[in-house]
Amino acid sequence: TTLLAAGPGAELAPSYGPGSLDRHLADGATVLAAAEGLRLDVDTPEDLQRALVLGVGAHTAAAVERLSAARVPPQATVAEWDPDTGDGAVLLDDGTRLPFPGEAVDPALLRLRFGQRVHLRLSGGRVTALTLSAFPLPD
Repeated sequence: TTLLAAGPGAELAPSYGPGSLDRHLADGATVLAAAEGLRLDVDTPEDLQRALVLGVGAHTAAAVERLSAARVPPQATVAEWDPDTGDGAVLLDDGTRLPFPGEAVDPALLRLRFGQRVHLRLSGGRVTALTLSAFPLPD
């Protein structure tokens, strides 16, 4: 279920997780054509990561950044890196490929190679900083 809504005075009984759509239908919900911008049901951290890659709204992005500040940064594996431009791509643990711009890596501090594990800083589903897992992310 990507969106559950009810009119004024109507009872709303949200359900979450696998099978939520079936439970909503059993409670009388109706399936409508997807509204613009509603692209993904988010039930798990992996779903949220996919949503961040697709792009989320300002409120969701801000909430994720607040929650992420107190946690270990997301990790990924280097899939490609061009030492001349600094551009490259990483693979998240679920196989999602994320490109990153050269400015996300400080070439004076590290050289990346295929298969290295790295920590990422994400903003709005985009990689804004990247470093080896053993190093802290730059400010």
